[in-house]
Amino acid sequence: TFPFHDLPTMLPSIFGYAIVAGAWAISNRWASSLPSLSRYVLGAALVMLYFATLRLSFFSLEPAVQNKEVELTLLIGVATFSGAVAVHRRSPYFAAIALIEACITALIGGGALFVFALSAAVCLAALAFARRYGWFPLLVSATLLAYTTHFIWALNNPVMGNEARLVSPSPVSAIFVLLYIVILASGPLFRLSGIPEKGWIAVSAFVNGLTGYALYFFMTVPAHTPQVSIYHATASVIFLLLSTLFWIHE
Repeated sequence: TFPFHDLPTMLPSIFGYAIVAGAWAISNRWASSLPSLSRYVLGAALVMLYFATLRLSFFSLEPAVQNKEVELTLLIGVATFSGAVAVHRRSPYFAAIALIEACITALIGGGALFVFALSAAVCLAALAFARRYGWFPLLVSATLLAYTTHFIWALNNPVMGNEARLVSPSPVSAIFVLLYIVILASGPLFRLSGIPEKGWIAVSAFVNGLTGYALYFFMTVPAHTPQVSIYHATASVIFLLLSTLFWIHE
């Protein structure tokens, strides 16, 4: 534990949790008198909570939690808690912290289905936030986060120390990218009646289509697999259906 090798390996995390508790108390105390400063303090506490939990298994020669599944469960719990705080405080910024934490957790896990499932969960959470609270800028952020997370995985997850190389595309990977596209398109497409398609709503639809297909193209075309024509025929059908639905809706 830093230069003090005889101290418990969990001590840095305990210290971090103590800071989180103090920041939480200060934020609640300032909630009415200093609301802006209260949100800053609470946002920092959420970040510290994630880092303290991450410290249980990382940045130490003898981690306190050596079971990777347990650590990932804890990190998902922290991200979920941050999302709950975002709902309670009606804060899109806290929601963004929760989505970022979820994407980092996905890359730490590293497994294909784990990355895909958490990325899809990020898209669904952002969709729910956008429909319930009108946080369409968050939907744009989630679009970039989900596709970036999948892109890093497609490069063999170099952020976790792996050699950067293009992972061979699989039908499951391609299906999940198309699933992200459909989920994220549902926000602008099925928005509440009376809300025009302009501003962040239009930006969300454009960014989703552009970055989604760019990722799909990057994953499938350079590999020169025999299934590339099937991949892109499927994507063409989905994009055609989405464009038709947008046209009918408008």
